[in-house]
Amino acid sequence: MLDIIKRVIKDKYIPANQTIMAETDTGGKQGRMSCSIECKDEEILLCSFDEKGNNANLFPYFCPEEGYLSMCDYILFAEDNEKLFVFLIDLKDTTVSAKKQVGIARTFASFITDRISEIEGSANFPKPIEFRKIGIKTTQMKMTTKEYEKLAYDQDKYLVLPDYHHFYVRRYMNL
Repeated sequence: MLDIIKRVIKDKYIPANQTIMAETDTGGKQGRMSCSIECKDEEILLCSFDEKGNNANLFPYFCPEEGYLSMCDYILFAEDNEKLFVFLIDLKDTTVSAKKQVGIARTFASFITDRISEIEGSANFPKPIEFRKIGIKTTQMKMTTKEYEKLAYDQDKYLVLPDYHHFYVRRYMNL
């Protein structure tokens, strides 16, 4: 399924480096943030549709009203034997606005997967799709392994990660 997604998404939305998510903290608290993507056997496809203030190209049918051109920082597609996972990821200092942006991105990601499924057919795009919303805080907190085991998605499939240095694909697929 990832091969199909990669084939149909324009190259400009697929970062050359598929192992790093990086953003500049516009609030000025953290400066440049980067989060390495840790995966072992998982196949992934990282996309960044956020055009940093120029999302009118992505959503040409909306006026620049508050929120209508919003997009989360990254969409990470990951696949295992059973499912296609779509991680909607926003790196932010405040998770309130991150939750809103990943919620908006959920609709956009559904459009992408629904459109591909329609065109390619269910035989070529057969796995169930699970969407996961992730807010990665830009202020790092130290966590022990036991504290990581307590992480859980809320009822909206939203999770706040307290450590923006690493994104463990398998761990967040299994939560």
